[in-house]
Amino acid sequence: MEKIKILHITHAHGGIKTFIENIVNYSDDEKYEHYIVGTDVIKNYGNKFKKKQDIFINRQPHLLHDIISLIKIIFFIRVNDPQIIHCHSGKGGLLGKLAAFLTRRKCVYTPHAFPYLGFRGFRRLFIILLEKMTRRFPDILLAVSASEARRAEIEIGYPRNKIVTIQNSIDTTKRDYIRNNIFPQKVGMIGRLIYQKNPLMFFKVALQVHKYCPDARFELLGAGYQDFLSKEVEYFIKQNKMEQYCSIITWDTNPNKVSEFYYSLSIFVMTSNFEGLPYSLLEAMERGIPCIVTDCDGNRDVIIDGYNGFIVPIDDANLMAQNICNLLSDEALYNRISFNGYRTVLENHNIRKNIYKYENVYLNLYK
Repeated sequence: MEKIKILHITHAHGGIKTFIENIVNYSDDEKYEHYIVGTDVIKNYGNKFKKKQDIFINRQPHLLHDIISLIKIIFFIRVNDPQIIHCHSGKGGLLGKLAAFLTRRKCVYTPHAFPYLGFRGFRRLFIILLEKMTRRFPDILLAVSASEARRAEIEIGYPRNKIVTIQNSIDTTKRDYIRNNIFPQKVGMIGRLIYQKNPLMFFKVALQVHKYCPDARFELLGAGYQDFLSKEVEYFIKQNKMEQYCSIITWDTNPNKVSEFYYSLSIFVMTSNFEGLPYSLLEAMERGIPCIVTDCDGNRDVIIDGYNGFIVPIDDANLMAQNICNLLSDEALYNRISFNGYRTVLENHNIRKNIYKYENVYLNLYK
């Protein structure tokens, strides 16, 4: 059988990079051949791609830049002749959908959290309009969570028969269950200092917890890239004299450093305003770290409140702080949440078991 050629188009990294590389690393090399174009892909992506090419994709609306990027993508498609375009995220998704339509290729679109969720007012309405105008271009909308699939159907108007849901997965064969420790009472989060991740809530939670658990420490890993809210966060920490028990760490791409951060934690939290389905949540649960998250897409698909973690309303710092204190003071509760979280990821989010679902999407489009 001739290999199926798949072109990935992206302008973003982070969780999207993990998503793409999981497909590339675990799919059958004898059946699938992967290409990728986008912003800084040569530097940021591994070596299993047949070909990588940097094509700058501007995150912001810029007609001239967008036309030039679209032309370069179309030229790449003409030269390398992929049968399937898999486009990712907001601007990468938009240009990928247009390129697939103009070159008459099969198209898979994965939003990884629809881009309009990060905006308000006219800009939000404009992005929703773009999503609706281009919804007929993809053959499949591949949602990373059931919540994202519902949003695609209800808010954007994708027909249900064009939506496939495959929840994000990680490699769960790397380690057996090892319970993390309540002590030294360190609470951590991974996230950039941007609206999506809502870092100010993290430090509001820290302020509340400190009143009742003064030994607890808080660390946020993710500074150094798109630090749009850094001044606001730093001012809050300084104003409330939180420097002794709060810190912000610059993001480190070294996987060993990230793993060390996870294993230093007693509790992992996410204060996000919106998500697709965050890999950091799965990675923390798989390491036996009890998790407390906000009630947004993706999080609500993984966490069953009180069973494998806790889920709180967005911006409810008081309830998140209460759950942290309960976990730090109740070892039986801590152990139960820890194990159930690990088991959830092992059973439902194993990429080695779920890779066939992605392969089936490509195979069905290729036929």
